[in-house]
Amino acid sequence: MKTREIILLVFVWIGFALLQTLSVLLLADGNSGLLAVDSLLRAVLSAVAAVAVKSVVEYAGIFVHLRFQKIINNIGLLLFFTLFTVGLAYLFDCMFFTLAEAQILLKYLPLNILISILLFGVIYFYFAYRHKVEMSKTAEFAESLNVENLQSPKEKSELLDKITVKTAQKLNVISISEIMYLQADGDYVQIHSAAGKFLKEQTMKYFADNLPQDNFVRIHRSFIVNINYISRLERYGKQTQILTLKNGEKLKVSPAGYQILKNRLKI
Repeated sequence: MKTREIILLVFVWIGFALLQTLSVLLLADGNSGLLAVDSLLRAVLSAVAAVAVKSVVEYAGIFVHLRFQKIINNIGLLLFFTLFTVGLAYLFDCMFFTLAEAQILLKYLPLNILISILLFGVIYFYFAYRHKVEMSKTAEFAESLNVENLQSPKEKSELLDKITVKTAQKLNVISISEIMYLQADGDYVQIHSAAGKFLKEQTMKYFADNLPQDNFVRIHRSFIVNINYISRLERYGKQTQILTLKNGEKLKVSPAGYQILKNRLKI
């Protein structure tokens, strides 16, 4: 989770805690201490529920389902959030307070439910907006990759079967099958092969256009990988995948690159 997101969630939590506390204290009838403790408990539970909602939204892809399924998912999330922040809090009240005190707190249950629903709305729409922004960035990157991969008939007929790299007074001929991956390095491309590393004065677009599409996939702006050297693919964070090669090296995979790789590997 980014620092900015943590700060935002903390401010949302503080705002909820203040709203919760002030609302019940305005209606308090000689029970301000009891209500303040109860409000603090609900605020803590709301912070935990917010993190849970964030995880569900990010890893379950809740915004990408059909409309009817999205409605069901949203209602389910709302019920979870409300039951967690209100129902669980009242259960704790019954366990740790006397029966008379729990009955007093029960009078404020409708207000607590309303405040929890409002808080859920704020959290949900924030994640919806952030998801929309991230999907827009992913779509733009995917479109840029698609544009780069548009090839003319001439380019398609010039697919590389080897790459020559000059180092000092030596001319190295690298077979395409020996290349594990290519990495952008300023105006150059670093070729990682079974024979070693070589620096080629060329662009990533050139190699994306001219390497065999069946074996090489551009998984990131900075990486083109030979799928024959892939060992495993695993999640790293919310929108990033990490690809491990057979030699143990790890490469970052962008969301758009991940989709292209999945299609190429048919997974």
